[in-house]
Amino acid sequence: MLVDIIVQFATVFLGAYLAFAAEELRQRRQTRHWARTHIRQLSSLFRAETQTSHVADNVLAEQLAALDAWLAARTSEDLTGPQWDAAVNTVSARGPDLGSLLRGEPVALLPPDLALALAAVEGAGRELEMAFGSVSALRDRVISLWAERRVPLDDADRRIVILYRSAVVDYAALINQAVSAVNAAMIQMDAWAGRGRSAEAGAHER
Repeated sequence: MLVDIIVQFATVFLGAYLAFAAEELRQRRQTRHWARTHIRQLSSLFRAETQTSHVADNVLAEQLAALDAWLAARTSEDLTGPQWDAAVNTVSARGPDLGSLLRGEPVALLPPDLALALAAVEGAGRELEMAFGSVSALRDRVISLWAERRVPLDDADRRIVILYRSAVVDYAALINQAVSAVNAAMIQMDAWAGRGRSAEAGAHER
């Protein structure tokens, strides 16, 4: 009787374990499918963003040229209307929220190089947000001078405009770094998602 109970218990335990393992495998496959689908979508979004990144580059280049003209000006007429407008342009660049991938179960399914590349993208995005905060704070200090078309600038006002220009330079550099991080991540993303698509196609054919 004891042997029968033990065998029955072992059989029930083994059946429960196999059912749990099968369910875990099913969920893991679903999670991997979700992760690959999400990666493909992210890659498409990243590609669209990087293809328009030159717009931000152009705006920031015009802004720096306008600030240089302001610093060198002797009268307000030394700057054209578009230059005055460009001097206080606002370019807001933000990084993506990758928390659902990098701080959840899916990160365990990603190749290490891809996970690191995505973490670099997120890190670059955080640096952008901090830099944008600095640019905005200095812009708030410059805007009253701009509204008055203050020319020529005295030493104190000149220092503020110079600080603002320096913040814009740093911000432009961080945008370029973020774009480079995104481009590097897209290589990893497309490679992994592409392998997944091939595997899925093969599974359907079988």
